[in-house]
Amino acid sequence: RGHTTELLAGRAHEVLALDNASEMVKAAARRVQGANVKFERMDILEDPAWLRMLGERVPAFTVVFVDIGGNRRLEHVVQLLKLVRCYMPCLRHVAVKSEALVKTLELAPTEAIARAVWWEVF
Repeated sequence: RGHTTELLAGRAHEVLALDNASEMVKAAARRVQGANVKFERMDILEDPAWLRMLGERVPAFTVVFVDIGGNRRLEHVVQLLKLVRCYMPCLRHVAVKSEALVKTLELAPTEAIARAVWWEVF
């Protein structure tokens, strides 16, 4: 309910927090208030055109924190990461909170080249 947004708002110049649940957006907006934070109800997986607009924004967002439910299915996390990679070319950092991704990464190769190949296939 805005805990991560609150942490990010204390460190970032600008934060755009998106959630697909209206009640979560309202709760987070009550918890975190500041000129550098904006909240929107949006499901990027349902409307990826929104992500394209964010990718064309000036100044560009350079960091994305993905938390689409710590226990959301891996295919949704991967789908969102592919969209972010496609539509937001100016990103320098992408952080992901996903239990499913952590479990999958535990099975990935540990050697750097093999892991890079694994990511490409993934």
